[in-house]
Amino acid sequence: MQANLPSPGQGSNLRPLTQVEIDAKPWKYVGYKAFTKYMSSDDDSFTLRRFDRMHCRILLGLQNRIVLLEKKLDDMDAQLSERNAVDIDNGCLCKETSERGALLKEMHKEIMDYDELLVRFLQLKARQKPPGIVISNLKAWLRNANNPIHPEEVGFLDAPDLIGFSQLNKSSVRLFLEAKLLPPTKALWGFVSHKSQPDSAADEHTVEWDDDAVSRLANMAVFLAALVMLILPL
Repeated sequence: MQANLPSPGQGSNLRPLTQVEIDAKPWKYVGYKAFTKYMSSDDDSFTLRRFDRMHCRILLGLQNRIVLLEKKLDDMDAQLSERNAVDIDNGCLCKETSERGALLKEMHKEIMDYDELLVRFLQLKARQKPPGIVISNLKAWLRNANNPIHPEEVGFLDAPDLIGFSQLNKSSVRLFLEAKLLPPTKALWGFVSHKSQPDSAADEHTVEWDDDAVSRLANMAVFLAALVMLILPL
């Protein structure tokens, strides 16, 4: 099947590229330009890794540095509170020692870095995973375009910590439809209108649908389920 790919710019004295030439060197004529165009065409076509393990590793490192600073501060407070220590007003911030003040300033920076990363990571953790069809569509696009991206650079599609970017708050019914019903039935055999992707290289294995149509279908499924529950006892 001929991939429906964006035509690369051609000089006026050059003949247009043939599909055979594009297929022979997809890394040259397709590459990231077309791949990112497809991924950015819709929120449901876009996914990235969350890097759970790396976030945890960095957070643990930041936490450990703060713990060491905390111990250093506790030791300093204890020393300045000893009976034979120089009389330092430990109850007045304006009379803070330069050494302890510098330590608190260093701790402030470390805690700010820790808090910022932790909050952002928790926000990422709150996002839903992309439906399986998103990954299937991306892999189908790559196959149809003759794998224009280096295999190691699309290996992230098999990672366990992918996040979705859909702005819709999808119900469990809709997620079930998108994962289990729509892909194998090709969007209910065309009953659910497909999204327009004029420049995509999606082949017959790529399934896409209209958000509004799927929402109506999910609402209808919920209504029918409720209706059956009301009728059965009678």
